[in-house]
Amino acid sequence: MSVDIILYSRRAIDLPEYAEKNFFGKNYKIIYAKAEKYPGKVLNKALKKCQNSYVLITTADCVFEKDFEKNIDKFEFEHPNFARAEIRTYPKEREYHYSPVTFQTEYVSAFLTVFNREKLEKIGGFDKNLTEFLGEDTSLGFKAAGEILYYLPFVGCSATVDCNENQKYLNEVGSKLILSKKYKYKPGNREFWQEFKSPKSFPGVRKLLLKEYAKDSFAALKYTFKNNFQKIEYNPNFAPKRGNYPREFVKEEPLVSVVVRTHKRKEVLRRTLKSLENQLYKNFEVVIVEDGENTAENMVKSDFPSLNINYFATGENVGRGRAGNIGIERAKGKYVCFLDDDDYYYADCISTFVAKLEKFPEAGFAVSGGMAYETEILNTDPYEFTVNKIYPISFSHITLMDMCVKCRIPMCCGMFRRELYDKVGGMREDIGGDEDWAMWLKFLSVSKRTDIAKPDIPKALSMFGYPRDIAVAKKREENYAVFDKIMLSDESIVFTVTKDEITLWQNTVKADVEHLKSIGAEKEYISTLPCLGCRNIELTGDEISLTPKQINMYYHYLYNKYVNE
Repeated sequence: MSVDIILYSRRAIDLPEYAEKNFFGKNYKIIYAKAEKYPGKVLNKALKKCQNSYVLITTADCVFEKDFEKNIDKFEFEHPNFARAEIRTYPKEREYHYSPVTFQTEYVSAFLTVFNREKLEKIGGFDKNLTEFLGEDTSLGFKAAGEILYYLPFVGCSATVDCNENQKYLNEVGSKLILSKKYKYKPGNREFWQEFKSPKSFPGVRKLLLKEYAKDSFAALKYTFKNNFQKIEYNPNFAPKRGNYPREFVKEEPLVSVVVRTHKRKEVLRRTLKSLENQLYKNFEVVIVEDGENTAENMVKSDFPSLNINYFATGENVGRGRAGNIGIERAKGKYVCFLDDDDYYYADCISTFVAKLEKFPEAGFAVSGGMAYETEILNTDPYEFTVNKIYPISFSHITLMDMCVKCRIPMCCGMFRRELYDKVGGMREDIGGDEDWAMWLKFLSVSKRTDIAKPDIPKALSMFGYPRDIAVAKKREENYAVFDKIMLSDESIVFTVTKDEITLWQNTVKADVEHLKSIGAEKEYISTLPCLGCRNIELTGDEISLTPKQINMYYHYLYNKYVNE
């Protein structure tokens, strides 16, 4: 792809020497842009010197991977609504939600991005009054104009960003504030005033926030004046989370088995397999188990020839638990993970899991965060749904007690060693739901207690759905409650817990109850959990053996105790 490069320097370095080193001596047209207080003004001047349709904006503290050109050419920039794509950075990267299937996203940064120059100029370029938040601002402008933004996880660049935690926080608050001033974006004002009334971040934050408010309000006023005070309507499906997450690498790539369960949902399955086709990790097989008659094999083999697929149809409905065990039994990988046909992996999912498990050989499994998406079913044959809401969830704080109260780890948010399954078996086949819960409990019974949280990956590596329809969700909860009681009464699963662990449980439940009381939800919450009774635990000695049922009963004992205090 032919691009011009705008090189923005935050500090004094030899820009021509940097450019030759980073862009491999190729004949790029490079425009140098020296940093100043208002970067938008400088970047707009640089844009006028560009000639190609596409422009890469980077900074002088970034080093691109050697296969930069090859990887960026993998992406199709010819979409008529393409506006901008962001490059993945390491050793730390920010968490963005992007489509694991199409790579589309709702926000990209200003730097380390490839722009369609003409479309950037069409929305007015960069706001010359801004000192920060150029990415948020132009993202909103592009989206309001009906343009499409992308995230490119397969194009890598190392970057060093010097920014203290206090400034990072102000940037976060300030970015949302200015978005609410220029656009119809409500969270900015709300979060700003909450912090201003009750400052919790650091001493002196209120004064700095007030300065930020004055500066950003004035800039936004100038913008709205130019547009006759007509604010652009923009309600993003997901607000980007500004956490930093290390990028993990592995020297060798052991075989991974991804088990996919499906049932008469070819088009849904197609999107799931596309997310696997987009994986950065290459040494994996896909074990597809269709629960029932063969409806998808022809589509799978014709549309995904690049994937190593092992397809099997059971012929008759055998249930979720049996289908899962069949998939694991057919798997050949060192590591195994599950991806049901309405879930998706982000591009770095498998590679990140493997890196963690290779780094912690004593761990039986690893757990990651995930993106939960709310679904509304439109049609069942063919199966169609819409996504209404997306939000990130972390599972790194989970305790053993949590796992004996409710299944806290979605299937797609974990990867385990095949040898762990061979040791204890996997899913129960006599229950119609929460079969993954049974498997996690089995694994925990023979693993170190720290395996619940370590190795943990707070970053979202997958997407999983839940029903928006209240009746569907309620029916599912009712069915699961029956299965849960059966499963939790399994006395073959035994845990050895310590006095310190029980103390941790007590403190955790007390804190949870206090929070639920503050929002008036303590009675509603407890009604959603399977209850096998209430019983106190008398700890004799330093350790005690407990079944899931006993831990569940102790949880309800603690919960009721703290609610009534």
